[in-house]
Amino acid sequence: MRFLKKAKIVVRENIIGIKDDIGLYALNGYYESPTIEFKDTLSNDEMLADLEKLYKTEYADLLVDSIELIIC
Repeated sequence: MRFLKKAKIVVRENIIGIKDDIGLYALNGYYESPTIEFKDTLSNDEMLADLEKLYKTEYADLLVDSIELIIC
């Protein structure tokens, strides 16, 4: 049996006065990638690197403050 992990990234920009994701999203300071399946042998760092490569152009306009890997 083959096991898979599902993961996505959330990218946030630091906008002064905005303290939540809803506010960041409203001001185009938030990006959430689609969820992708990975082999269970990959580390979190490897998954993060792969997701960043796949979606970097999607959040290229943000002044990135943080990139968070979310394991689903």
